[in-house]
Amino acid sequence: MKTKNLLFLLFFMLLFVTSCQKDDTTDTITNQKVLTEEHIEFLNAWEVNSNEAIIERKKDIDGVYQDYIVSHDIEIPLSEFDIWKSNKNSNNPAKQYRSRYTVASAYRDITIVIDPSLSRNQKEAVAGAIESFNRLGNSIKMSLSYSGNGNIRVATSSNIGNATARSGFPLSNGKPYPLIRVASSSANYPIYWLKPLLIHELGHCIGLRHQDFRTRSSCDGIQPSEQGYIAHIPGTPTSEEEPSIMLACLRNSTSTIIDLTDSDIKALNSIY
Repeated sequence: MKTKNLLFLLFFMLLFVTSCQKDDTTDTITNQKVLTEEHIEFLNAWEVNSNEAIIERKKDIDGVYQDYIVSHDIEIPLSEFDIWKSNKNSNNPAKQYRSRYTVASAYRDITIVIDPSLSRNQKEAVAGAIESFNRLGNSIKMSLSYSGNGNIRVATSSNIGNATARSGFPLSNGKPYPLIRVASSSANYPIYWLKPLLIHELGHCIGLRHQDFRTRSSCDGIQPSEQGYIAHIPGTPTSEEEPSIMLACLRNSTSTIIDLTDSDIKALNSIY
């Protein structure tokens, strides 16, 4: 790689770990709460890492304040904890288990709404990410909209910690996760940089986990390994070294993945 290209890559790596712009769509965190042992049990049940996880209260783009359990680039509405707690104390605590990780057939026509706060590059990256999913021809169908409610909304935020984007997993009602927050500071990132990021977060919204869930080897030791059990998707590689758009740290010093890989496609077609 030429020196000029190396300097270009280092520049965007520096942008990746910093954010300093004003928030366009959400208020700053109004409070933070410490997780209880029961919250940690809930995260383990969802196979989400509890290391450094916190509870944040945020004002969403619709003006409503909500509490979220946040772990790295994943957020879970605290209302899902209440559902889990209720099921835990019922006669059938596991009845909603699978719906937490896949989108139910009734909700697989997914309209993705682009918030006006997104820059031109961010909007084009969302459109490119949608095309990557639609070309697979499985039961997940995504469409783009610039207004209305939709199933998933993509908006900017300056309050997502060190992540460049944040989303979550399908909810207990079988719907895809409804919100992707993209760092305001990434407004001028090139489309080829933003598109893989949006594919990654959309992958979470419809149930894909990090490929290197156990070790987070793609993070080069920067972040702690995730905890818990992860379900292997039939027909896909078991190696955490397999190239995937779902690597925990997609944009590290060695990643050149820009789209869904063969492994990702096998996983999505197996589920949907």
